Amino acid sequence: MTRWIFTSLALTAIVLTWTPHLPAQGHSPSPRPGTIVITAALVDHDMQVRPVPLHALLLTGARAESFATRTAIDGKASLVVPPGTYTLTSVAPIEFQGQRYRWKLELTVGSGGTSTVSLTNDNAAVEGAPTPAGPNAVGVRADPATALFERLSRSVFRIQAGLAHGTGFLTDTLGGVVITNAHVVEAAEGDEISAVVDSATRVRAQVLARDPEADIAVLRLHPDYVVHRFRIPLQHPVERAPVVPGERLVAMGYPLNQGLTITSGIASSVRAGAIISDVNINPGNSGGPLLNADGEAVAVNTFGDVSGRGGPGVSGSILMARAGPALARAAVELTQTPSPSSGVLPSMPTDQVDVGTVKAQADTADPDNYRDFAGRGVGGFEVTIQTPMQTLVAVKAYENDIAKDRKKREARAGLPESQRFSEVREYRDWAEYVGAPTAPVVSFAIIPKVGETGGSLFKRLMLGPNLKATYKFKGDVRGAQVFRNQEPVEPIKGGHAPMKVFVENQWVSLKDVADEGFYVFDVEILRPDASGAPPSIVVAIRDLKSPKDLKCTEVSADVVAQAWNDFESFYQQNRPQAGFHRANPGAASERKPAWSADFLKDDCKWS
Repeated sequence: MTRWIFTSLALTAIVLTWTPHLPAQGHSPSPRPGTIVITAALVDHDMQVRPVPLHALLLTGARAESFATRTAIDGKASLVVPPGTYTLTSVAPIEFQGQRYRWKLELTVGSGGTSTVSLTNDNAAVEGAPTPAGPNAVGVRADPATALFERLSRSVFRIQAGLAHGTGFLTDTLGGVVITNAHVVEAAEGDEISAVVDSATRVRAQVLARDPEADIAVLRLHPDYVVHRFRIPLQHPVERAPVVPGERLVAMGYPLNQGLTITSGIASSVRAGAIISDVNINPGNSGGPLLNADGEAVAVNTFGDVSGRGGPGVSGSILMARAGPALARAAVELTQTPSPSSGVLPSMPTDQVDVGTVKAQADTADPDNYRDFAGRGVGGFEVTIQTPMQTLVAVKAYENDIAKDRKKREARAGLPESQRFSEVREYRDWAEYVGAPTAPVVSFAIIPKVGETGGSLFKRLMLGPNLKATYKFKGDVRGAQVFRNQEPVEPIKGGHAPMKVFVENQWVSLKDVADEGFYVFDVEILRPDASGAPPSIVVAIRDLKSPKDLKCTEVSADVVAQAWNDFESFYQQNRPQAGFHRANPGAASERKPAWSADFLKDDCKWS
């Protein structure tokens, strides 16, 4: 991206207002909008005039209406606004030759008139010189994290892309586009990309441009979801490096299984294309803003460099200047494609199941009631239905299976319960904060089966069973759709990701890659009708190995009913107003199976 250089005028600030001649008496036209023409320029030490490019400004009227603009490369900008009195303010200061300049001017716009405003050295508030990096640099710049979080938290979004997630942030360019990393969205299809703009609102996100080399992507949301949010200014340094070693920086994002999180640190070094810092970032932070003390985005958090021997490592953030080519392509795309849908998508519930209650229920549950939840064969796949209860019952069964002898030894030794081996004990009240299954959702895991190839089987039958067997994945998830009573249901999140296996020994060869699928839905998908009959739930899988046909199965009424009934205590504790009545699988006994009702008749191979 071109580095912009100031070459501009610095004149004493002048506000000129031109009022047109009044029309002939006898007719009073309604007030016409006026125009404001803004020129921003500074004089350098050599008395050369340098324009101030890409400087974000906010115009606020007496009635609290506001208009945002930004100077162009030549330091000029214009706005058409209703007549009235306004305050023109810099969104963030501009740093120039060791000082920070910020403007705040009053001006009046007449009906149909033009107001000219010059922003110069003489009418700027000079906020002081930033101290060069050194022993006392940290003391000069106080930690800005608290104020930045309060100001920018509504402008940093969780970007959901299939099974992966990252961070994106609303910028003050191109009318308010979202910038993130290209690798955050690269593996997802168009309808799998969304933005969680607050705890209860997830909306479609449209990819306008990707730059894989710079690892930058530009997204667009429907205007309704950005219009009242602060737009983070992008830093465009005039004559210096974007940051200096030792400068305090702040990162915002959605790391790991956490909500919006803020971390801070200092710049360690500035490379040609990235800032290296000790700011703590993790998977999920990718695409989030790295901010300076003024709240400007100086870089996009992208990668970590961590030692395998332990230690915190360092973080890498792609310089904002590298977003230029992607933003240029996005500007063209904005004029050629319609805005994404304004509809709200299902989002992860904010209430959680009580871990103690579910653990107590799992301790007394009969594992046989959950055997049909897992391992249902569907073509070349196995499908498992997962809920918090099913997960804990499966963990408990696994614990009993592998620790049978250990439990006998513990009993003979008289160990207290708190010292005995337990997988279930690890699920505690804080489990939701580390990604444990405590959300009131139902998930469908689709795992490719592994099987011996036909050629390998034939060879061993003909030449002897002791020959090495060759195995491959029998399915490869390309997508899936879940239907409730024959209507498609939008998942909270879902997608497919590769699973890689490499086994090579004298008996077996298994070297293959195939995608597994995982799709998460609100538990309401399981709600029975007034008679207690559970809904028909159908899973349809697209297989890359045979893309012309869907692999379909209908979940048994017993499994759907059991999964729903396990949430009874949750509804009583958390959603009493929603009502809960137990499902009765017998009430669905006369319902025709989906495969016999011509549902997806020409598309599915049923299992």
